Amino acid sequence: LTIVTNNLPLPRELPPECYRYVYVLGGQYRPESLSTFGGLQLPGVHGISADRAIVGCGGLGPAGLSVAAPEDASIVFEMLRAARQRVLVVDSSKFNRDAFAHAAALTDIQFLVTDAEPDRPLREALEKAGVEVLVAP
Repeated sequence: LTIVTNNLPLPRELPPECYRYVYVLGGQYRPESLSTFGGLQLPGVHGISADRAIVGCGGLGPAGLSVAAPEDASIVFEMLRAARQRVLVVDSSKFNRDAFAHAAALTDIQFLVTDAEPDRPLREALEKAGVEVLVAP
C-alpha cells in the first residue's frame, strides 16, 4: 500500500506493516486542521496514478462536492483525477450543504460512504451520476 495524504497526523497512526510508502503532500501548513494545502506536487514526480482515492468534503449536494478553501478543492480534484477508484467518505451532516469552494462533480466519484441515507433529491442526483451509496451501520 502506498499512501498519499495531506493529513499530518495520519502517518503516525498507521501500523508500519500496513504500508510500503507514505507521501505527505507539501505546501502551506494549516494548524487548525493539521494539514497542508497547495499544489499537488511530489518531488521528482510529474503526476501520480492511484488505485483508490478516499477523500472527504465539507458539503455535498446535487452540484457536487465542496470544501472550505480553494486550495483544498485543488487537492481533492487532483486526487480524484489520479485514481481509478474514487471514494467520498462524508457524514450526513454535510448533505445538501455548500462549503466555500467547489471541488468536484458527483460524476467524479464512484462511491459514497456515509452514516445515513441521503434525502430523495440528493439520492436521485447521486443515482443519476452513477454513484453507489454505502451506508455504514
